[in-house]
Amino acid sequence: MQVRDFTAGDLEGVLALTRAEGWPSYAADPARALRALTAPGIATVVAEEEGAVIGFATAGSDGEIQAYLINIAVTAAQRGKGIGKKLVTA
Repeated sequence: MQVRDFTAGDLEGVLALTRAEGWPSYAADPARALRALTAPGIATVVAEEEGAVIGFATAGSDGEIQAYLINIAVTAAQRGKGIGKKLVTA
């Protein structure tokens, strides 16, 4: 398992996670979701295992003082393994 910066190629995996969590706004408009995940001031990271996205986290920041966690999700099968903590740390 590795945690790395989000790329556009990860979008389908992130959308699958948001659908599984019941978050319809991302999957309703994938182009908008991609813009939201890569907007200025936004940092999105993914946890990947064997080529599959198993988690993601998005944070916003003013780049100087404040930062906040916007979203975090890990697949149900992978929870309890510290992946969420690694995503937040990244």
